[in-house]
Amino acid sequence: MTTTDASATPPASVLVLSTYYPPVLGGAETAASQLAARGRRVTVVTKRTSLGIPSDEVRNGVRVIRVQPAGERTSAGKWMAIPAMVAEMSKRRDDHDVVVCIDFRGIGLAALVARGLTGRPVIFQAATDGVLSVAALRRTLHGFGITAEWAQNL
Repeated sequence: MTTTDASATPPASVLVLSTYYPPVLGGAETAASQLAARGRRVTVVTKRTSLGIPSDEVRNGVRVIRVQPAGERTSAGKWMAIPAMVAEMSKRRDDHDVVVCIDFRGIGLAALVARGLTGRPVIFQAATDGVLSVAALRRTLHGFGITAEWAQNL
């Protein structure tokens, strides 16, 4: 019988997909830093908010790749970055074991498309109480006069 030494197994490598990353403030850097502190190899793919910041750098042990189009934080900008995010994840398919998508709205689409192209599993982490959340669904149903109790009886 052969036993496997867990210490011989290389740590999982994680690609974190985030709409924004420092210098734009948000929670993705905390998640990426915690993964790196646990010995994971972490690469972040994010939108490039300015041509004045590097497109590829290492920050606090985390590789950060910023994709085009460069531009400030806007709703349209994050949607326009989706094709470049998909291309970057596909290009790096052999560099990671799993994708962690920090948000499940616009860039979630990029993660799902890349999942189909690369076969890598995707974990979604809701960054905000977004449009696809249970709270948002309840607000929408309430607008139609439907309560959660009524919906349970369907």
